[in-house]
Amino acid sequence: SKAKSTKEKRDSEPTDTEATGASESKESGKDKGKVVAATEKKVLKKPRSTKTKAAK
Repeated sequence: SKAKSTKEKRDSEPTDTEATGASESKESGKDKGKVVAATEKKVLKKPRSTKTKAAK
């Protein structure tokens, strides 16, 4: 019942959830950006190596 009441409060107070969501999205965005950059580097390296091998 406590969880339901908290959920109802969150639904009734969108401003608080929006504020927390914005801060969370910013933090996660920074982490995601780092991860994406790392994955992009890996992805870029793979096709280049395969292309050079295919060219040979």
